[in-house]
Amino acid sequence: MGERMLLVTFLVPLVISSGFRVLLLFNRGFDPDEYIHMHYAWMVMQGYRPYLDFFENHPPGFWYLLAPLAGFFDESSAYLFACRVVMCLVTLAIFRMVYKLAAVSPGLA
Repeated sequence: MGERMLLVTFLVPLVISSGFRVLLLFNRGFDPDEYIHMHYAWMVMQGYRPYLDFFENHPPGFWYLLAPLAGFFDESSAYLFACRVVMCLVTLAIFRMVYKLAAVSPGLA
C-alpha cells in the first residue's frame, strides 16, 4: 500500500506539471535568460571556457549539455525550441531520480 500511495502522489503532480510544460513549450514567449544561456552554450561550443574566458554566476553544466545543439541548429529559433525540449526531458529525468530515491528510502514502502 505504501509504494502504491507513493507512486500515486508522485505521478499526479508529474503528469499535471508535464502537461503544462508541453502546452507552454511552443506557446510561451522567450525569456531574456533563455537567450543568455543559449549564447553561453554557443560560446562553450566555440571553445570558450566558463569562468576563464567569460564569467557567469550559474554553473556551466547546462551550457555543456546544450553546446552540441548549438552546433547542430546554428543560429535559429529552432535552437531555442530544441533547448526547451531538452530541458523538459531533463526535468522528467530528475523526477525519475527523485522517485527512485524516495522508493528506496527506509520507512516509505
